[in-house]
Amino acid sequence: MDTYLHPPAWFLLPESWVIAHQPAPYQQSGSLNGGLLDSTESILSWLQQWVNDCSCPFIHAHLYKDDLPSCIQNAFTATAAYFTKTAANKGLILRIIEGHCNKLLDQLEDGLDVTEDTIASGTFNHLARTQALLIYQIIRLFDGDIRSRAQAENNMDLLFVAALWHAWYVAESIRRTYVAIIFVQGMYQTLKQGWAFCPGGVSFTVTNGLWDSPSAHTWWELFLRDTAPPAQSLQLERLLHENQPAEVDTFVQPLLVASYGHERVDQWIAQQA
Repeated sequence: MDTYLHPPAWFLLPESWVIAHQPAPYQQSGSLNGGLLDSTESILSWLQQWVNDCSCPFIHAHLYKDDLPSCIQNAFTATAAYFTKTAANKGLILRIIEGHCNKLLDQLEDGLDVTEDTIASGTFNHLARTQALLIYQIIRLFDGDIRSRAQAENNMDLLFVAALWHAWYVAESIRRTYVAIIFVQGMYQTLKQGWAFCPGGVSFTVTNGLWDSPSAHTWWELFLRDTAPPAQSLQLERLLHENQPAEVDTFVQPLLVASYGHERVDQWIAQQA
């Protein structure tokens, strides 16, 4: 296969993850009411399709072919039961969905994983939990049950923050690994031969506390009052002028010492003391 003749894999490019924002909050126009209602039916039909075909527009047919996390098993069983509900058992089914949803939300809020997720935690299992929560949200928001809808509305912010936190710590882990690699190699080459090749720096989080946040809630609270915006690994000098040592993550200090020397960093620390 001549892969070089094919277009580039756009989904691997960093810019494919850029989130675009509307200039103002979305406002519903009267002419869109019918379309929005039709879209609600379409979204519910996605879940019916998943139950029938084991795939839908946001769950690929091969995603859980080899590994089926317990949260997806529970979501599938609950969704199948939901679409065969009767007036007599609807309340029980919604209570089961509520229980599954609350368990997942507690895990996300506390930053804890259980069962097989403790052993095989990672992006795959987090995606599974997020998809399970989305399935429960769809059912509870659009079923028509007042109590379920109110609970789903209360969970919307937590679901968003949990997904954002996961995206951050995966991306931050990659960034810090890269920074550590160029730092270690550069330090060794300089000690060995008096100079080092610079492969280029990246931006990473420098605010103290964000990296060590034990939960999505704690991370979000710190993120909203971020005292030291992300810094470029080759341009850390501004931290010595704009921030106090207590505001800066401990990962940064050896980078500062290597770049600007012990004396300058010690003076910076002494100023706070």
